[in-house]
Amino acid sequence: MELREFRVLPYYSWEERPFHIPLELEEVRTALAISHGVISVAAGKLKVSIVRLNRFIDRSVEAQGLLRELRDAIIARASDEAVIALFDPNSDDRRREWGSVRVLGSRVAQGHAFSPAPSGGGNSAASVTLTDGTKRITFRWRSDDDDDAG
Repeated sequence: MELREFRVLPYYSWEERPFHIPLELEEVRTALAISHGVISVAAGKLKVSIVRLNRFIDRSVEAQGLLRELRDAIIARASDEAVIALFDPNSDDRRREWGSVRVLGSRVAQGHAFSPAPSGGGNSAASVTLTDGTKRITFRWRSDDDDDAG
């Protein structure tokens, strides 16, 4: 996504945008693009509260679509880094190891012999324990794997 497709933000002479001046879709799109989808940064550029910007985004299908697109680009770029670290001839051993750990720890490698073992030593049942002083409550639930096993 190139910033050229977005309108330049105007100079705002106020410390905080007055409520009687509504946000416009194009300026919200620009602020989101410049901030790579970070809502707090975009709100700062628009000189509005995070709540006000979130309300605008919640009501705007176009703003939601742009935010989704920006977040997909962030995920793609971050996941690319791990793969690039594995195959870059200029990567040192530490960077290649980092890439390997990231790939093997991801859902893509789940179940592979070299991926980390699931917590609980092979028991796929999940649980949550809440502790408050001397009281302890544990919630356990079974997974589909438990049903297949027995």
